[in-house]
Amino acid sequence: MGVLRALLSSPLIGFVLAPELLLAMKLVLHSKSLYEAPKCNAPPPMPILALLILTCTGVSFFHGSRAAAQSCNCECASGLQGL
Repeated sequence: MGVLRALLSSPLIGFVLAPELLLAMKLVLHSKSLYEAPKCNAPPPMPILALLILTCTGVSFFHGSRAAAQSCNCECASGLQGL
């Protein structure tokens, strides 16, 4: 029963905390380019690119290299193409 409760509550917690985190970031980080889509084929801003690389590295560390390779192909490929 505890696993089922965790599976049901964790997405709800994430949906509640995600907007709060975004608002907190807007108060701390004032660069408008972080909150807008990049123009045409322009690469994402450096902080966003660094965040993508760090999250892919975290996935690799905690879930193994195969899972990280799959997520990085989807998430990081667009950011790394501009380099």
